[in-house]
Amino acid sequence: MTKCKKCGREKVPYITDPDVVEDFCPECDVIPGGAEPSALPTFLAMITPKKKIGGKKMFKGKIKAGVLKECIDVIRGIDDKAVVNISAGGWSVKMVDPATVALVSFELQRYAFIRFEFSGDKIKVGVDFATLDLILNAAMTGGEGEGDEVEVEMEGDEELKHLFIKAGIFEYTLPLFDPSSFIREPKLPELGFSTQAIVETDKLIRAIRLAERMDDEYATLSVDSSGLFLKVGGEKGILKAALSADIQEKNGNIHSAYNLEYLLGVVKGIHHAEQVTVKFRTDYPLSIDFEVAGGYGKVKYLLAPRIPPEGEEEGEE
Repeated sequence: MTKCKKCGREKVPYITDPDVVEDFCPECDVIPGGAEPSALPTFLAMITPKKKIGGKKMFKGKIKAGVLKECIDVIRGIDDKAVVNISAGGWSVKMVDPATVALVSFELQRYAFIRFEFSGDKIKVGVDFATLDLILNAAMTGGEGEGDEVEVEMEGDEELKHLFIKAGIFEYTLPLFDPSSFIREPKLPELGFSTQAIVETDKLIRAIRLAERMDDEYATLSVDSSGLFLKVGGEKGILKAALSADIQEKNGNIHSAYNLEYLLGVVKGIHHAEQVTVKFRTDYPLSIDFEVAGGYGKVKYLLAPRIPPEGEEEGEE
């Protein structure tokens, strides 16, 4: 935030338009009628000064704000909290959502960081990515760009660990969670797919977001001789979107339905990639693979399919 040139007080962010936040001095400026304070003043009250809790320094790094944001969005596409594995090679996450419908496998190489210092054995820590996202968004809203650097440090012992974040004007101490309080880290299943296609991310996102408005719970992915499609039918009608795709593997006419709520979650992560690789087969899990962090981050989402109830006719609706 900026300071008032007249009185020296810090200006306060106000929402002057649905998409516009401006800084005003409470003492000297006339705040437009109807303007509402932004979330930043409330957030400032939550910020705690950076302080050394004590214990062994486990990790110290520096990363671009935009790269960290991509990583956070990948995780939050499935859940707000996750166990992070940290080693000399980088960070990794393998997790399922509480309903065990969706899985994410994410590997971030150390080369995605501007600076990466790690000593000791591999460690596991539970991170609240929703809070981390709040901190980063506030810093970027206040003028920090995607290219600005964020400092990350981790200290602690076997009993207590903390993550220290310095982003823009903010310094924050984030308590970490005991990994044993999370669902056990899953093993990636070995799957055999009959269809593989490279899809333009923008078109896939637009199709999923419009499909959500059709008031149906599931969307069907299908492939035939004419291409790859996403179809949904609900109270508001039937939508069929042709997805521009480079179909690399195809074995007959394939179709499988997936929960739209989870597809919408996946959108959070994939919007940072220009294209994704989609793999599926009839009534089988959906795999979505892509890269973030300039190619140093590898992501795989797996979504469980809708299995038709016994007696229901198979095939596209």
